[in-house]
Amino acid sequence: MGVKMIKRSYGALLSIVVFCMLLLLHQMYTDDFMSPLSRSATHRSREYVRWLKKSEQEIRNLITHQYNSTYKNPCWYNNGSLTCLPYFYLAGMPKCGTTDLWSKITQHPHITACGWNPAMRATTLCRKEPHFWGKHRFKYGETIHSYLKHWKKFAQQLEDKTLPASKQIVGDGSASTFWQLTYRNNVSYRNDPLEYTTAQLIRFIQPQAKFIVIFRNPSERLYSQYNYQKDRSIKSADNFHDCIVHSIDKAHVHMKNFTLRESAYLRRNDESPLWIPRIFLGFYDVFVTDWLRSFPRNQFLFLRLEDWKKDCVNILPEVFEFLSVGPISKEDIAIVCRNEAENVNKLTKETMLPRTKLLLDEFYRASLQRLAFELDDNRFLWND
Repeated sequence: MGVKMIKRSYGALLSIVVFCMLLLLHQMYTDDFMSPLSRSATHRSREYVRWLKKSEQEIRNLITHQYNSTYKNPCWYNNGSLTCLPYFYLAGMPKCGTTDLWSKITQHPHITACGWNPAMRATTLCRKEPHFWGKHRFKYGETIHSYLKHWKKFAQQLEDKTLPASKQIVGDGSASTFWQLTYRNNVSYRNDPLEYTTAQLIRFIQPQAKFIVIFRNPSERLYSQYNYQKDRSIKSADNFHDCIVHSIDKAHVHMKNFTLRESAYLRRNDESPLWIPRIFLGFYDVFVTDWLRSFPRNQFLFLRLEDWKKDCVNILPEVFEFLSVGPISKEDIAIVCRNEAENVNKLTKETMLPRTKLLLDEFYRASLQRLAFELDDNRFLWND
């Protein structure tokens, strides 16, 4: 009887071992061959690390030449074909004026105007927002090869001398480059310590890249985005206040379990209609710190939307000087700055309630203090 019991126990144990081995083999198989879109959050996190290593190797294999000194823009010949990257990146947060800033920057004759041309009813040489770094490489599986193809028409015009090679530059106007890491949606953060950032990868490719970053008072930014969203049928100052009370409470609960940095990069879903998912984007200091770890301060121009709206005629020449494209006349600057602001929410909206503004200002206060310290600029406290 005892022998039979031992045999049965041994058989059961053997079955468990075999089952575990099969399960392990299945997981190894799915790690290597399954689409990342169908994996668990942890698998997606590991997939990102593998993707990053693969991307770095692809970049090493592809970008092995020195930039060609004939061109001001970073370009080189790859198998006889001129290949280019953007000279600068216009970044920032949603509803901080990047579209208007872009439309006016690209009025300079030596900055190629990517984007939609209403007169031609077509996209120009390139799209304003390819969104490669922050979104498309994860969501749609785009590679560095497809990103480089995005600048092909620009490169052809440089090569054909349609554009002045020694002066012409092009930029990437994807604001999401600064803050979005789409693969992190619903990722288990304890298995993903935010070791890798977009800044690190761009630094690897373009150590001399320049960045124009525009911010706005984070409380006002969030209210503007709330009013801009098309998925909220009922918009009012009172409803926004209810949303903020709920979202701040949820945010504080979340930050008890995760670091501020993890929270800032997180795009967290909440079933409540009162939840505002981008409340964490107001922690500007987190993103600035990450970028300044990869690039020196003099490769950034930090702006405020509030200043841009009031003083375009003085700020626009500063932007051109930062990009080293040469000045344009004061008369032309005045004409450009008189143009109507782009992508402005023209819907009638109520003023934010004072009590809501107080809640948000307090929520963001410590972050803005760190930001002002990091940039050595008290304008970013938004005390004006």
